[in-house]
Amino acid sequence: MNMAVARSYNAMHIGGWSENFITTSVLESLDTRGEEIVWDDLQQRIVWEGYKLTGTAETEYGDIAVLVRVWLTSDVFVDGVAFYEAKRQYFNADGSIKGFLSVKSEQLARLREVTHASNVIFYDVDQGKSQVHIGCVPNIFVDELMRQKLVKEAGRIIHRYGKPFVYSLGENLRGFSVDFSQKVVEDVKGFANSTDAPLVIINAAVGKMNLEPKLSEHCSLLKNYEKVWGASPAVAEDPAPPPGGNEPSPF
Repeated sequence: MNMAVARSYNAMHIGGWSENFITTSVLESLDTRGEEIVWDDLQQRIVWEGYKLTGTAETEYGDIAVLVRVWLTSDVFVDGVAFYEAKRQYFNADGSIKGFLSVKSEQLARLREVTHASNVIFYDVDQGKSQVHIGCVPNIFVDELMRQKLVKEAGRIIHRYGKPFVYSLGENLRGFSVDFSQKVVEDVKGFANSTDAPLVIINAAVGKMNLEPKLSEHCSLLKNYEKVWGASPAVAEDPAPPPGGNEPSPF
């Protein structure tokens, strides 16, 4: 994921440093893991696929929606969802930072009214330290920090309040930190006729190693989405890290 953000930053002159472009690149990097992820130490198996909106993007529900089906037995499952809004760092012509200027309190409030399982991803590149940040901060944290002028005006302070996005997404894929309320889950499944659909839907299923997790079929029926991830073969020499695993520096 770090490499994807670094490449997007380096493509700034051709429009690469935009939320939609970065998000797409980050999820493309996940596709190299293959459509099945096995965490032996956690005794869990995950299958996943990704769908991208073909029409007008984004909305009430953020940039990314994660729909996960948790198989408890071979016959029993529960569905949950999580949402992410993505924001990028802004830079001056000399490379100095401006802050995360596109964060809007109204947008955060709309997401918070819909679900408690909403977060903000912050994309950032610190050339001086040769670091990439893909931090994930709970929506409510960001809203309160906005009131204290610690998001737009304060450069990189926001990173201190979050955790790596890869860790948060890993939790979601395992069925944690998601919203299991029926209304929100049904809303995600009904995006076919919605004008408030997210840019990307990650459709996942998880179960213990002795189970065969099966994906929800709803995403394949969505008319305004196309399947773009989840069909690549797994990369044997680069196994999927556990949630929170470190990635190599892109520099």
